[in-house]
Amino acid sequence: DDTLSVTLEDIAYHTRSVKKGVDRAFVVADMPFMSYSTAEQTYLNAAELMRAGASMVKLEGGGGLLDTIKGWV
Repeated sequence: DDTLSVTLEDIAYHTRSVKKGVDRAFVVADMPFMSYSTAEQTYLNAAELMRAGASMVKLEGGGGLLDTIKGWV
């Protein structure tokens, strides 16, 4: 009914599945709800999705995430 119950493990599984089916596609994984509450949690979870095959991870939010995003690069 909604996406709130989707887990990081769900996204990693689907990311691996997509990656297996493509050769040169740019694969984007969406960070699930509450998987980026702190900077440390964000980095660990984003790394997990990158290991699953994501070329990029997407998270939703505003200015409150700027420090987290700047800390990643």
